[in-house]
Amino acid sequence: MDAPAMTTGSSSQLPESAPNSGITSETLVWTRAAFGLIAGLAVVRVVYAAVVPLDLVTDEAYYWDWSRHLDWGYYSKPPMIAWIIAASTGLFGDTTFAVRLPAVLLGTGGLVFAFLLSRRMFDARTGFFATLLAAACPGNVVMSLLMTIDAPLMFFWGAAVYSLWRMLEGGPQRNYWAIAATLAIGLGVLSKQTMLGVIPLTGLFLISSKSEWKQLRHASTWLVPIVAMLFLLPVLEWNSRHDWITFQHTSEHFGSKTEVTPLSLRMARALEYFASQFGVLSPVTYGTFLTAGIGCLLAFRSLGRRERFLVAFSIVPLIGVFGLSWLQRVQPNWPAPFYATGVILVAACLCSKVGAEWKVWDRFGSQMLWRRAAIATGIAASLLTYATPFAVTATGIAGTGLDPTIRLRGWRETAAAIDQLWADDERVREVPVIFTENRTPASPVAFYLADQPLVDCDNPTGRIISQYDLWPDPAEIGRTGAYVITPAVSGPGQHLMDDALAWRELGEINVPLGAGESRHYKLFRLYGTEDGPTLPADATPLRKTFADSAGTDTAIR
Repeated sequence: MDAPAMTTGSSSQLPESAPNSGITSETLVWTRAAFGLIAGLAVVRVVYAAVVPLDLVTDEAYYWDWSRHLDWGYYSKPPMIAWIIAASTGLFGDTTFAVRLPAVLLGTGGLVFAFLLSRRMFDARTGFFATLLAAACPGNVVMSLLMTIDAPLMFFWGAAVYSLWRMLEGGPQRNYWAIAATLAIGLGVLSKQTMLGVIPLTGLFLISSKSEWKQLRHASTWLVPIVAMLFLLPVLEWNSRHDWITFQHTSEHFGSKTEVTPLSLRMARALEYFASQFGVLSPVTYGTFLTAGIGCLLAFRSLGRRERFLVAFSIVPLIGVFGLSWLQRVQPNWPAPFYATGVILVAACLCSKVGAEWKVWDRFGSQMLWRRAAIATGIAASLLTYATPFAVTATGIAGTGLDPTIRLRGWRETAAAIDQLWADDERVREVPVIFTENRTPASPVAFYLADQPLVDCDNPTGRIISQYDLWPDPAEIGRTGAYVITPAVSGPGQHLMDDALAWRELGEINVPLGAGESRHYKLFRLYGTEDGPTLPADATPLRKTFADSAGTDTAIR
């Protein structure tokens, strides 16, 4: 049986700080359904991660490479992603599944906080539908498969928002929830810089109504952000030793551009971002969110504290992101944390807890109809997302602009071809591996090479452009030589040749991806002084005699 409808206006008169004071049979039914959904989904996603035919995407492999050099900071992000991957691969080995398993657990486990917050604010039935709608978002599907920084960020964001709400309810457990919020925010800022947004958004909620100003008298209100920020001290210390490189990289995302961007391009970027969100949330869910968000803003003065809290953490920051999309290209995943509360607002609207007096639904059906449509389209979009990696070849979109998996295919075959080309070299694991293109192929190829050797990226610019520039070179080319992997249209480069005695092209690697696209590289072997008289006959000398560098009379043949 549906719970009685609660309009926005009436909710402000209810004792919102202590809802769900009794556990009813209906609450138990919906709670069991929600946790059953989460547990079943976790099992399905673990199995899916084990069988999905996708290689690690570049960023996943890049973070895996970080996990082999554990530290308090990295070029572009805080250290949490590397720590988590290191823990998983330490337990289960350096496999694709082991790298992605934390994403499955974090992405699915984060749904627990969506349910708990919804149930706390409204009821267990609303919590179930919030959980279902969140799980049915294609964005949640992808986030729960690919091990990127969004997986830990979303988990800790959900934990922080729920803990903050429990803290702001007051009562004898306030300090315990303040500690929980501090830990969640602190661990979140070690995951991604976006987590810092929790602090001003909490402040926005506290100043949204005079009734919330009393929260400012509690020491915990101030201690939570202050103590949480202390988690960044080791990261700041690391950055101070590396010329504040993480801050420099982050500022590049928001730095002012010298060129004037035409209005038409600004509009195109904003529309591109806006359209992408229908795919992230699913069309009906996103449309309902926009309707609910606009309705809440228009009726803001009459909103209860629950609605104001959800608005502060969803529609308000999303307006800011939309504004940013007019200034620069915004990635579809950037606003993901704000949907953690946005989907709760959607569920509350579709369960008659918010906005019943707006009469929006009466014009286009009913809330039940919209709820069913949101669930149906979300599930359909999610199933399509799950099926895509298995269907790209059969549908003929492999390698085309419609292929969303192109960045996750071909790395395993590329690495196998390289292993085959250098298999006859006795020093194959003693010689450094250098990529001349950029970091894009370096990490995934390193992951799938036999023995997973350490790799390096050639960067003749002298500027730090990736984490590889912060690690020491694995060896000196003049002494040990190197394997150099280049795009098919180029060679090792004169600055690398200058340090070598001789060079030899071992062959080309061409892995088709479909529609004429391929992973196409050349593999070169540079020889140094330690290779000595063992240089092959077909090596091309770069110096007249071996004696020029080695001090002997042995000529290069």
